[in-house]
Amino acid sequence: MYGILMAKMSAKHFLFVFFLGLHGLTVCAQSPPKSRVLQRTWGQLNGRAWRTFSEEGKLAYLEGVTSAFGTAYQRALHTPCENQTALLLDAYREVGFTEGETMASLDHFYEEPANLLIGIVDAVEIAAAKARGVPQEVIDSRVADHRCVANEAPERK
Repeated sequence: MYGILMAKMSAKHFLFVFFLGLHGLTVCAQSPPKSRVLQRTWGQLNGRAWRTFSEEGKLAYLEGVTSAFGTAYQRALHTPCENQTALLLDAYREVGFTEGETMASLDHFYEEPANLLIGIVDAVEIAAAKARGVPQEVIDSRVADHRCVANEAPERK
């Protein structure tokens, strides 16, 4: 099939398609724009990225987090990690809250400029802790820890 297509293509047309493809490869191989790099902390999407997501994008991201942790939990059963994963799974979901309420709590969390570099998954942990009624001093300490880690990220250098 490919050979027939190539035989029907003129040399001029072939060169045009070839160089167009080559140009596409060079564009794709370039470094991401600085704005996209700033949306990551330790390689993970952060609050800057969250703020660019549409409502559907936010919902899809939260579904991905839930699915990933659910899968990790299921695969870790009957292993030495089993005792730890039950707490891990609970730490990243707001039981009894809708996705819309979770998105609103993350939007509120990222209204604080100092939180923008904190990874989205870490922000989900904070939102879930608030929803479970974890004492505020524990939450504040965890947020401070996440801020310190985020400020040491290579993307900040």
